[in-house]
Amino acid sequence: MIKACGIVLRFCLVGCVLAQSSDVSPSDRTASWKEDLRVFTTGISAHQKDFSKLYHPAAFLAEVASIDRELPGISDAEILMRLTRLVATAGVAHNELDWARGQASPLPEFRYALPLTFGWYSDGLAVTGASAEYSDILGARITEFGGFTVDQAMQKITPYVSHETENGLKTMSLPYLVFGAALKYLRLADDNGVVSLTVVKGSSPPVTRLVHSTDKDPPQTGFMDGLHITAPLFLSRSDNYWYQFLADSGTLYIQYNQCREDPGKPFERFIRELASIVDSRDVQRFVIDLRRNPGGPFGFINGAITDLRTRLARLGKVYVLIGPGTFSAAVAYAVELHYYLHATLVGETAGETVGMYIAPQDVTLPHSKITLTYTTNIVKYPRWMLAGLPGNASAKLGSLEPDLRIPYTIDDALSGRDPVLEAVIRR
Repeated sequence: MIKACGIVLRFCLVGCVLAQSSDVSPSDRTASWKEDLRVFTTGISAHQKDFSKLYHPAAFLAEVASIDRELPGISDAEILMRLTRLVATAGVAHNELDWARGQASPLPEFRYALPLTFGWYSDGLAVTGASAEYSDILGARITEFGGFTVDQAMQKITPYVSHETENGLKTMSLPYLVFGAALKYLRLADDNGVVSLTVVKGSSPPVTRLVHSTDKDPPQTGFMDGLHITAPLFLSRSDNYWYQFLADSGTLYIQYNQCREDPGKPFERFIRELASIVDSRDVQRFVIDLRRNPGGPFGFINGAITDLRTRLARLGKVYVLIGPGTFSAAVAYAVELHYYLHATLVGETAGETVGMYIAPQDVTLPHSKITLTYTTNIVKYPRWMLAGLPGNASAKLGSLEPDLRIPYTIDDALSGRDPVLEAVIRR
């Protein structure tokens, strides 16, 4: 669901088949939701790892019972938002209600979205994509959202977002900033789905635009294309994994975007190519960029780490780049690279904690077709592997922090710079 690109996400909005439409009687609708609530409750209470620790069963069951009693008088959007909030109370990033999977007959309430894409940066929220009608605010910094400051708007959204770190909250909150039903429910949009945005571009005075939700899903232009910005190296490709040797600085740059096999280049062959470069070139810096990696199967990179350890003396200084888009298995790999290759972590706080809940499993609610994801295991590390990590990760299995903190700002994005890689090359 996440596409990290300076933390950019476009959420595919489709909806629920249980709407209060003319062809579904109130009694049938209520009965269908009751069955969905039963499957929801059974699925998560029976299978979620540490359910009683994370969810406080009495409060969890009381909220489900309250929704059940109120079914005839509340909308589908309210039901889903309340269930979403309930799932988020665990503070587990992998746990979610996915409104966007497998919906064959979406209803209008759930199809509407703002024709914009937003991105979080270290210094705020910006418009990173827009339909033609709103192209004039591409690249603009948002100062007010729905008549509230950005911080106030986020206070409304935060309880509904499953997250473990502040950066993870920002990344995972992006759907709620465009999803029309959520914006109306949170009173960030008016009853017609119109959102007031106040934005600033450069030194120009603030401008307020009224942005209309739409079910047409018009094409959008990204800010780099729309403003003719040359993408920096880390945004130049989206392959699962790729590399480039920067001869001027002796930097072997590897971007690792997906912990999954690339059919076009088997991972084993990729590692052989890296080994060949390390053996034949004067590598001064070995950089592994995990900033756009949302994870995948655990253990995927283990063979690569083993191979690289045999060449540790030839790698030069080793750096691992992390940030808000670093999630799940990518966090674990950053920890292992920090320990086994003595890597310096550079960038910003990762999107998920070191001691994360993993092994997500899905259950589909039978009538609404909404997918509930819960987690069935937790990452555990030997304490000696965590001892050298910065911040509180070693003590509390908390957030993964960089050794060298380098922010990525809106101005950096608009100028096509990558201050994180620049800082590494200067060292």
